[in-house]
Amino acid sequence: MSKELVKNQIELILKQMMAKRKPEEVSYVPYSNPMGYNPCWPGFDFEKIYPEWKEGDTGYVVTNLLGPCDRDLVISVTGDCDISFNGEIPESYQSEFVAPPFKVHGINSYRVKFREGDNILVVRQKAGSDYFKFEIYIGDESGPIMWPTEYIYKTRPVIPFGSMKDMEGMAFSRIYKKGEELPSLTAETVEWIGPEAPEDVKEIDFDFVSMTEYDTACALTWAKGDVKITHNGPVRVYMDGKKVYEAENGLYEGNYRGELLCVEADKTIAGFGFKAISGEFSIPEFRTDRRDLSWIWLAGVENAAENIQFKKPYVCTDGNKTFFRYLRKDTFYRPYLNTCFFGQWFYAIQVGHYGLLKMAQKLGKKILIDYFIASRELLCDYYDYIQYDNEKFGAASFLYSSTKLKDLDSIGTIGMNIWEYIQLTGSESGKEMLEVLRKSLDNVPRTEDGTFYRIKTFWADDFFMSIPFLARLGGDYIAEAVHHMRGFSEKLYMPDKKIYSHIYFVEEGKANCIPWGRGNGWVIFALSELLMHMPENHPEREEVLERFRDLTEGILSYQGEKGMWHQVIDDHETYEESSGTGMYIIAMSRGIKNGWIDKSIAPKLVKAWNRLAEICIDEDGNALNVCTGSGCHMGREYYKKLGSTVNDDHGIGIFLLAASEVIDFM
Repeated sequence: MSKELVKNQIELILKQMMAKRKPEEVSYVPYSNPMGYNPCWPGFDFEKIYPEWKEGDTGYVVTNLLGPCDRDLVISVTGDCDISFNGEIPESYQSEFVAPPFKVHGINSYRVKFREGDNILVVRQKAGSDYFKFEIYIGDESGPIMWPTEYIYKTRPVIPFGSMKDMEGMAFSRIYKKGEELPSLTAETVEWIGPEAPEDVKEIDFDFVSMTEYDTACALTWAKGDVKITHNGPVRVYMDGKKVYEAENGLYEGNYRGELLCVEADKTIAGFGFKAISGEFSIPEFRTDRRDLSWIWLAGVENAAENIQFKKPYVCTDGNKTFFRYLRKDTFYRPYLNTCFFGQWFYAIQVGHYGLLKMAQKLGKKILIDYFIASRELLCDYYDYIQYDNEKFGAASFLYSSTKLKDLDSIGTIGMNIWEYIQLTGSESGKEMLEVLRKSLDNVPRTEDGTFYRIKTFWADDFFMSIPFLARLGGDYIAEAVHHMRGFSEKLYMPDKKIYSHIYFVEEGKANCIPWGRGNGWVIFALSELLMHMPENHPEREEVLERFRDLTEGILSYQGEKGMWHQVIDDHETYEESSGTGMYIIAMSRGIKNGWIDKSIAPKLVKAWNRLAEICIDEDGNALNVCTGSGCHMGREYYKKLGSTVNDDHGIGIFLLAASEVIDFM
């Protein structure tokens, strides 16, 4: 295959990768935690709505799952439930990923075709003897029990009709008593009850005395027409950030054409607040005719009007944090991100971003480097707000995995990419984020000798979830990366085969001795990262080189006849797997170029790429034969049965990086 053909394939992959994954603006939507809705693990609690329910009663819920793009996914629902999805009854199947807590009330999984935009889900639940609520999980077959995280394709449940349409939540039906004829599983046949919004306000009246304990408050809107505001206490009025009025009491008048209008008020004996008696007001992100959703406000923040921003929580005079809420009582101004690749805090997507960046740098694709930068900016800009949001509402509206930095999956690859972002931009917020992630490594469980582990298991995956980040931190962290290499290798390395087991089980005191393809890919990819960031004169460099060369020899000995490596690399009856093959190409290509291994193996890497390109990239640029995510298992049959997915983020960025590395040998 020529260099031109490889470049053509890179363009094909990019076209597919970016087709539905472009950056989008964060949108702000009213949120009021509607009755019965559980935002933590999205679901519904009929017990809270109908305390007199009895066994055999039936309730319905409908929600619109907003999808960022078209995708085959899996919906799993706990309890005795049936569902319809976009008007059809989907195919059900038994998932091997069901966690033990669900066994009490059962769980059903359904294969569905998500589409970009609206996806109407109707759930019918029959009450059990002690349980009348359910939870919903969205994922794919590689990990169906994964929502809420940034896993694969984040969706958002919104109310599909009524006075709270398009706000996060679910609509619920009346209770159908045991023995009563039940309507079909369609949104049109069910008698829906709520939730309903409170009655709209008759006038825009900010009486801050009754709304807050603080002595200062700020309200804002986007205004049109002739605006008139009356007030009995001191206010300051700002148009697009510039002060245009200040008085102790009186009438403010101004003509607006869609500018940001901000009114700041202070508490005095004379009064605390204002009334808007004329003008057209709205919040652009959520168009509505309701007056109670046409203004937002916050209290307790000094000079807020001069520092309006919507990405971070504000700090009040007493040290508490706050953010905007609507004039409607208990309704909050809340940001959401409806993307499936851009701005996601998930390790596999971050690996995809890394592959995208390195390919773009190699081939000079500035627009993609800018994409990488913009995605990192979003993570840094909204991190503080998301921590506040998660604490306030029980589940963050996006970047959910950033709220639980206690495992390597949520730290390592994000930290690696933040470091790359800092090298590109020098970003101060990036440096702050890097420090947060560095400190978060202290939250990760370690053995007595200081090696990272998952309490009951060691994973080959954690080579990559830790070592590339540690290597970039430099200094003493290089020695720590080597320490973890030793600790992982002690438990997982199979010296007779010169390859790695996927899992070591602590309680059993043994590894599963199964060389999962992508598991070994994580190892050799991580070792190449360590060598690239390790000083040439580091005293432990030779040890790492020896480990890299030994693993290269072992992996090469299992290369398939046609060029690729297999799902279980020592079992050629398993399928030719693309993500592991791509990682081997990346690491060994780097090894040749940097003189770590002999260049004579280059033809084997070219052969591997040619086979991958032949059977794993279709004419539309789809990435095929990427193994689904793996859990823990002692049995070889489990790994042999792990299927493959299309355009999985464990593979698509790896394809790009592998192509950009192997192209030098064409």
